[in-house]
Amino acid sequence: MKKNRLFLLFLIFSIAACTPGDYWKLRLEIPGAAGLSLDPYDELIVTDFLVREKNGEFDISKEIGDYFSYEFGLNLDKTVTKKPAGIEREETFQDSEFWKSLYPEINNSALLTGAVEYEEETRKALIRQEKRRFEDPFPQEQSLATRTFYTLTMDVYIIEGSTGKILYQNNYKETRSYKNPNQTAYFAFFDLIQDVRDKIFSTVLGTERVQQRYLISR
Repeated sequence: MKKNRLFLLFLIFSIAACTPGDYWKLRLEIPGAAGLSLDPYDELIVTDFLVREKNGEFDISKEIGDYFSYEFGLNLDKTVTKKPAGIEREETFQDSEFWKSLYPEINNSALLTGAVEYEEETRKALIRQEKRRFEDPFPQEQSLATRTFYTLTMDVYIIEGSTGKILYQNNYKETRSYKNPNQTAYFAFFDLIQDVRDKIFSTVLGTERVQQRYLISR
């Protein structure tokens, strides 16, 4: 409520200060609507992820489990643990009996799991470079440059432990390119997993997202 009042005052003074044709570029924190509430559950269990294609550099399933157990632990007021599940087939995610029997000793839990694919690709990219003004009659020049692209694809599930019912399911695909030819898959992964985290938190936890808006005075 306090944020809304401050923003309203900002709008009033902004409009008063504007002359016809002026505009203001604003960055607003927009609260997201939570599509799933984890409040009814006492514990969130982060399991291992099914790796569709092995990457020899590091254990991506372990890294995802460590990352999400830490991040959810910071943002949820409940117990968050990391436990193995031993997923070997895609069909397991739809097998309610498997999830019901996985941790029968833990009551009232939700399980975070999924499948992951991580790809690396080197491409030639056409890069446009702006020249200094008045330096050349042609303001742009193009050149070929090598870029390394990393793509993280994840199917994420949240499953009710007592029933094996899928509470939430979504697919995320994030890609980034890097100029540095020595950029490693390990460090690129942490850039990409943060993008996935932000989207999951926005949907599941209803966290705020920064969006750009324009205020125009006519």
